[in-house]
Amino acid sequence: MKLLITGGAGFIGSNFVKHILKKYPHYKVLVLDKLTYAGNLDNLKEFLNSENLFLEEDYKTEYPHQTIE
Repeated sequence: MKLLITGGAGFIGSNFVKHILKKYPHYKVLVLDKLTYAGNLDNLKEFLNSENLFLEEDYKTEYPHQTIE
């Protein structure tokens, strides 16, 4: 399973990401977060080296369709 989570470095989003990666360790999670006032990578520090967590800091980036399939 692959999930796309926007705002995943904020308070609510990061707790959701942590829940998913702990409960479903085989899931691949792509987090998009602008990292402004609310987004903080420290919220995800326990998973930053995980092969199942992918971070993108600017959600305005245009992705090829195959990237998020």
